[in-house]
Amino acid sequence: MTVAMAAVFFVMNLVWALRYNGPLGLVNHLFGVKGGMRGAIVIPLSLIFIFIGLIEVISMGIRPVALAMRLYGNIYGGESVLTIMLTNSPLGLGALPFYFLELLVAVVQALVFTLLAIAFTGALCSHEEEEGHEAHAH
Repeated sequence: MTVAMAAVFFVMNLVWALRYNGPLGLVNHLFGVKGGMRGAIVIPLSLIFIFIGLIEVISMGIRPVALAMRLYGNIYGGESVLTIMLTNSPLGLGALPFYFLELLVAVVQALVFTLLAIAFTGALCSHEEEEGHEAHAH
């Protein structure tokens, strides 16, 4: 289930990034020279930004895996604690407080998953150039 949620995030993240930037805009966003630099300095910096772009592409592929593993690990850890408490306490009453704690952990993990997905999507669907134009327009 956690892998399916992360896969949906990965696909939708790409769809939103392509819709926002366009295919060439996304490539430029990942690999292009940033900071509005012009002139001869762009040539050596291009190699650096291509390297950084490759790291960003690898990062985009790792993000859903990290999201899925983080969510799965927290769910598995909580279930393991509940199982231990159910089997090692009389009538399983020792697990009762942990059910409420696990409910809290589930809410927090859903919030963390959502906030990370928003942050990752926001990083791909933003342009620092837009902020500069808005500042000069006002």
